[in-house]
Parts: sequence; structure tokens; C-alpha cells
Amino acid sequence: MSNFSSEASLAESRVIELADPKNPTQKAWQQIDEKDGAVVEFAEPPPHTGSYRVTYLMKGVTVDQVAQILWNNDHILALSTSLSEIKALNKLSDNEEIVAHMHKSPAFGVSKRDYLIARKFDKREDGSVIIAQKSVVDHSLFPEQSGYVRGDLLCSGYVIKPVKKPNETTASSCHVTYVIQTDVKGWIPDFVKKMANSQLTTQLLNLYAYVKKLFGIN
Repeated sequence: MSNFSSEASLAESRVIELADPKNPTQKAWQQIDEKDGAVVEFAEPPPHTGSYRVTYLMKGVTVDQVAQILWNNDHILALSTSLSEIKALNKLSDNEEIVAHMHKSPAFGVSKRDYLIARKFDKREDGSVIIAQKSVVDHSLFPEQSGYVRGDLLCSGYVIKPVKKPNETTASSCHVTYVIQTDVKGWIPDFVKKMANSQLTTQLLNLYAYVKKLFGIN
């Protein structure tokens, strides 16, 4: 299972690189959408399919509150509009695991997708949390499923950083960056791709509302 751990660490490195707007090796990012303060940027390939980055300031919720939701498969499933099931396959450690994501068909005539994923949770000394994941290959652990196309998640994840007000000793807000780089494999109509892109801002806005509701924050 050490190979899975190294894959999870690779995902973390990719997520950090994509989330950092000051990274000198970055490709050119272009803003493609904005809604209620949530901003979506897109970067063209190479080396892989296009990368997306979404940023949002979540006022009045902490890093730990957001991270708790994003590391819990039940909450992830409740927040997703495309996932039908998450299978927990192997716990590598307290902060690493292997899961399978089963996605519904996004439109009539389009195959369902599934992904075998290595995930990692990393709490940093500065109080930030990184949650990163990427596809791995292990047909003995999770064989190809009938009726599904196996997608390739190059990387996705969240960088959640504490944000303090001038008079605060402990941060009461956080800045969330979500990045994703994926190859869904097979045929996907353009209107489905556009629909998925348009939901990126909503993804973080819905996460914010979900966290506030769960923790009773006005």
C-alpha cells in the first residue's frame, strides 16, 4: 500500500501547486466565472486536460469546520449532485484512504463514470488544511464496473487557510481554494461540460451554506 501513499502525496503536491497564485511555474489563468464572491479560473493544457481553480472567503466558519465536512464521505455525498455512491475500500492511515467514487450519468446516452481514488488529509503548522486526491490503478482492489467508464482524476482537492480579523487571536473565517484536473474519458457532450463548469462556483457556495447550517452559524 506504500505506492498508494506516494500517489496521495503526489496529489497533495499538485493541489498545492495549482492552488498557489504566486507559483512562478504556473501557466496563465483566466477568470471565467464569478458568483457572490466565488471566483472560477481556468488554465489551458499542457501537460494535461485543463485545470480549474475556485476561490472563496468563508466568513464566520473555521478551517476545522470546513475540513471536517470535506473529509467525511457522508457529507461529500450529500453535497454532490453527481455522486451516487462512495465506497470506502482501504484505510491506509488516519489521514490517508482509498475510495471509489461512483457517478451518475450526467445526461441521456452518456455513460456513468467511476474513479478509484487515493485521498490525503494534511493539517499544517500554520493552521491550514490540505485535502488532496487523485486516481490510482488497482484492478484487484476495484475492478472495472459494468456500465461505467473508468475516469482519470489527475488531481483535485482543497487548500483551506485560516483568516483572522485584525483584533482576533484565533481565526474565525477561512479562505478556501478548490482545484481540479481530470480526464473523464470517453464521450461527453459539450453542453454537459458547460453545465459542469457553471456549477463550480455553486459548489463552494453550497459548501459554505452546508457548513453554516450543520454548525448552527447564522
